Amino acid sequence: MSFPFNMSEEKLTNSDFARFEFQFISSALELLPCNTVHFLPVLTDADDGALPENNSLPEVWKAGRKMVTSQLKPVMDPDKDLLFLPIWNGLTDLAAVAVMSAGSKGLYADFSAEWLVERSRLLSREYRRIKHWAYDSVSGLLNGAHLRSELDVLTRLYNHDSQLVLGDGRSESWHLFLIEVGLRASDADQMVQAVSGIGAYLDSLVGGASVYHLGVGVFGILWNCQDSMEIPKFGYALLRKLKRQKIAKVHIGVASLFGEALTTGTPLDNADKVLSEGWGALSTARERGVYAMCLAEDLKQGDHPFAPLPSELLAQLKKRWRSLNQFSLAVIEQDIRIGECFPLRVKSLAGEAGLLFDLDAGRVVVLLPDLFDEQAEEWIASMQAKVAALGIGSFSIGIASYPCPGFHKNHIPMNALKALVHTNFLGAGTVTMFSGVSLNISGDYYYNEGDLVKAIQEYRLGLNLDPENSNLLNSLGVIYAQLNNHKKAISVFEKATVVQPKDFMALVNLGFAFQALGDTESAIRNFEKANKINGSYFDLLLQLGQLYCQERKFQRAVKVLLQAEKTFSNSSLNVDKTPWERCEPWLHAENGLGHGLVYRYLGEAFKALGKNTEAMTYLQRAVRYNSRDANALNMLAELYIKESQGADIALSLCEQAIDIDGSCDSYWFIKGYILHTRQAMCDARLALLHCLDLNKKNLDALILLAKIYQKEKNLPQARKTCLRILRLDGTNKWAAKALKQLNQQNLN
Repeated sequence: MSFPFNMSEEKLTNSDFARFEFQFISSALELLPCNTVHFLPVLTDADDGALPENNSLPEVWKAGRKMVTSQLKPVMDPDKDLLFLPIWNGLTDLAAVAVMSAGSKGLYADFSAEWLVERSRLLSREYRRIKHWAYDSVSGLLNGAHLRSELDVLTRLYNHDSQLVLGDGRSESWHLFLIEVGLRASDADQMVQAVSGIGAYLDSLVGGASVYHLGVGVFGILWNCQDSMEIPKFGYALLRKLKRQKIAKVHIGVASLFGEALTTGTPLDNADKVLSEGWGALSTARERGVYAMCLAEDLKQGDHPFAPLPSELLAQLKKRWRSLNQFSLAVIEQDIRIGECFPLRVKSLAGEAGLLFDLDAGRVVVLLPDLFDEQAEEWIASMQAKVAALGIGSFSIGIASYPCPGFHKNHIPMNALKALVHTNFLGAGTVTMFSGVSLNISGDYYYNEGDLVKAIQEYRLGLNLDPENSNLLNSLGVIYAQLNNHKKAISVFEKATVVQPKDFMALVNLGFAFQALGDTESAIRNFEKANKINGSYFDLLLQLGQLYCQERKFQRAVKVLLQAEKTFSNSSLNVDKTPWERCEPWLHAENGLGHGLVYRYLGEAFKALGKNTEAMTYLQRAVRYNSRDANALNMLAELYIKESQGADIALSLCEQAIDIDGSCDSYWFIKGYILHTRQAMCDARLALLHCLDLNKKNLDALILLAKIYQKEKNLPQARKTCLRILRLDGTNKWAAKALKQLNQQNLN
């Protein structure tokens, strides 16, 4: 077995100049006088124009790169204030060309050619060291030290303490996701395989984003996002997908590099603060359940929107409503607060038909004795018309009435607050009556906080008011599924499909719940129904394609996976047309996760159908998307040897798969198969024996091992192996025929 830790120093590649851009630029600023730095890949004449970005490069940059490539030394362009510096792999292998601008015409002409060559060599060595020390030897991902270095550069950019000029606004929206996963391992070998496997899966999910392994099962992702609403969507997508990988527990903590700006107007000013905030959020997520997330920004927010009314105010209300058999309660909020107290003119209007109480500087509570539902709405509409005539801004109002099924009088003020929060979804100046939808929204709020018990309570109360609300049913079912109570979740989702037989969300969730219970047939049936309603939902297509592959329905797998591939360029969904999306907010972000898996499953399906050329194309894409996809590497190795594309390449691919996950018997079988093809019988036999140690019932490995024993003239072992095959598969014709021949040879 090969040593599992990768400690070798690798060459610089084109992707490294994007991955380590911040560090590379910082090093250049320290070693040479420059304001801006750009890196150009090295191209041959035949490649010129082959890369799309190459066509948009300034002509002087193209000319400078061409001169460096031909002369293999630094090149200056004094008229344009540019220096073209070669970046090396070793002594003669050119890795890239750095384009530097000094901001001072003729400055580079003051430096000798020898000094510039020395700077070129020093910078090249520094870049190779940055790459070498940036990787974790266990997972093959970037490590914690590199993450801290990235955060340090980004926080300096935020605080304008650096001369770095990136020019694309990327530094304004970075977020750190810390992901803690439960690892089950009895020894170091299993731990390496578990960490490596999860790291590879995360890498395949997030594509271009940077993934880090910080140690002890904690991973980090640096994610650039302009829309803050996408942050929880992305996090919940990760939670659900990792859960489907049968990981025992997953916790996510999120810190924004601009988090403090919400309260102080200034960003986090150093990397350690970002890491501390992320870790604090992760610790809170750990307290919330087995699968939970926490945003550091949520921990900084002020009063909870559903905080109870002050005890003094509640006592006054109780005194007033004690003798009332019916009443309504309205909470009025000034949408844009002007001044330090609630407008007196609005107070006078609001108090005309009821009793008015101050809640805080921006809200008042109005008790409307004997006014119930429609009567309360009519009074509020009349009052709003009068307020609008004052021209002093808009006011949102939440109303709750008593009696209300399932609620006591003491609950009515909170119901009115929930109705007021409901107005936030409808816009400024709106009036909302408390309903099941209000409880759906409050349940979603508690869910996003990680308080699943409170969320369940809210959804159940909502269903008491509105038993056929499919959104509430789906929201409740999602939490049951998250708590691994899949049978209860299925019962709730099935109720939703009775209410709305074509409820896309319920059908999708039913499919995932059945899949979690191992009922593949029911999972496929519900996924197929959902796919007929909406054939553009990426995650559904991916799961359906995966299940078709699992059930060996490869023609169907190809069809849906090609559909999934087409959705890559259409990641936006119309929320108005898909109301289920609000209850599962992460669905909107799922189109950005798992594209590499589509390529792998397409490769698997085409391979099974005997279409090896197509299979190799998609498996190569899968490996380019995620170089640590062990499954794709192994299948590609098998096809390379079968299609005579090179035994050495095939063996290298197979060994990469084994390095990532040495516990998979099929990888060792393919290694044995490749070595057998190369006539390396001794090594092939050892690989197959290791395969059988992992899985004693691998028939393919037993058959190939028997053939090797035959070639080695080891007839007793060949006979023994054939008997093992027949004990597992009594109808195996090859083993029966081989055993008959071996017995005849023994007689002779």
